[in-house]
Amino acid sequence: FVRFLAQHSAVAYYWILVVLFMVSPSLGYFFSVLLEGHAVDTYQEFVEENSEILSSLPVPAIARDYYNSVDYYLSVGGNVPGFAPTAPIHGEEPRPNYGDSFENLRDVFEAIVKDEADHVLTMKECRGED
Repeated sequence: FVRFLAQHSAVAYYWILVVLFMVSPSLGYFFSVLLEGHAVDTYQEFVEENSEILSSLPVPAIARDYYNSVDYYLSVGGNVPGFAPTAPIHGEEPRPNYGDSFENLRDVFEAIVKDEADHVLTMKECRGED
């Protein structure tokens, strides 16, 4: 049931954003900044509260595969004018096989935090914010 609810709430979220962007693109981007900012805070809190256990768990193969994929590498390549992505690690340039640098599940969640932070920056750039 939870998976069903998550999938269908994602569809509802999509259509809400479509309407927001039709009414006001700036409002749509603003809402996206709020949502992505909340994701950054939530994931960061999760990492901080569960650091010890996450550090003791292995990297899931799917996470390593995703962060090693060409699609991920291209997605953080900074294709938005004036936008320099913060991912993958500590502001370094995007590089292939980023997932191979992960040592544990904490590294995966830290990468997710950075991805979400990049989404915030992208939405702000789309709104014309500094």
